[in-house]
Parts: sequence; C-alpha cells; structure tokens
Amino acid sequence: MLSSQNSIVSHRSWLILCTRQRFINQVYLCVCFIHRSLAYYRWFTDFAVGMREKLFGHLFPPLKYLIFYMVQRKVGKDLWNHGIGRHTEQELFKIAERDLLAVSEILGPKKFVFGDKPCLADAGLFAFIAGSAWDCPESPFAELTKTKLKNLEKHAQRMKELYYPDWDKITAKKYKTE
Repeated sequence: MLSSQNSIVSHRSWLILCTRQRFINQVYLCVCFIHRSLAYYRWFTDFAVGMREKLFGHLFPPLKYLIFYMVQRKVGKDLWNHGIGRHTEQELFKIAERDLLAVSEILGPKKFVFGDKPCLADAGLFAFIAGSAWDCPESPFAELTKTKLKNLEKHAQRMKELYYPDWDKITAKKYKTE
C-alpha cells in the first residue's frame, strides 16, 4: 500500500506533466494556426499576385493562371475545412496576432521555447518567422515581429545561426525564370 506521502508526490508529478503537456499543446495549436494564417496571406491577399509570378511566372500565361487558380482553390478548401477560412481577413489576422503574442509571452527572455535546447516547437516557430517576416516583409506578421514581438525575431535569428549558417548565401541566389 502506498503511503500518503508517495501519493502526494505522485499526484504532483502528474499535475506537472499534465501542465507541461497542456503547455506543449497550446504552443502547437498556436503555431498551427499562425502557419495557416500565413497560407491565407500568401494565397488570398495582394501578395498572391507576386506569389503567382514567383512560382509560376516561367509558364506561359494561360497555364500559370490555371495552375495558380487550382492551387488557390485547394488552399482555400483546406483553410475552410480547418475552420480558419470561415473568418474574415481582419478576424483571421487578429487571431494570428493574439496567438503570436501568446507564443512571444511563452518564449519570454528564454533562448528557446522550452529552455536552452531547441525542440520541435522552435522549428515550427522559426519556419513561420522565416516564411512570414523574412519572405513577406510587408505582411502584418513582419510588422508585428519588428515592433511588438522582437523576441520572436531574435529567436529566429538564433535558430538561423544554429542550423542554417549559410542561410544568407543560399537565399541570395537568384532563380532563373527562363
């Protein structure tokens, strides 16, 4: 039979694990939502025209418009089915801002989301910052990371230096559109 002391310790361990799991789950949900909001920005705002040219500009005109339409339609269905596509653009960006603020608060002054070592949440966060703030510098996400969420920008820089020391060299290459 377990003593009451052991059951208290066991209960505390379970609460700590449960809290940590909820924390991990919250970070995951935030990162998933902000990635989908980035997909919306890339395919359904004014940025989409540049995206079309960047991805399909090398194709002859009828084909590039057709392929872009098909991809845009697929992304739209995915966003709708996920539930994000049912919000207005303003609501979507407001929810994404709220989630980014939450992730920023969770990150705080730490080097990485869960301490001194990077984890999967750090990789997802880095992918979002690189894809939104760096690839789409005029996006609302880039504006947030430059003003309110500077710790997310610093986090992305740390991840870049740690895992992609040749990032600038690789991204500076120009792709031929011929």
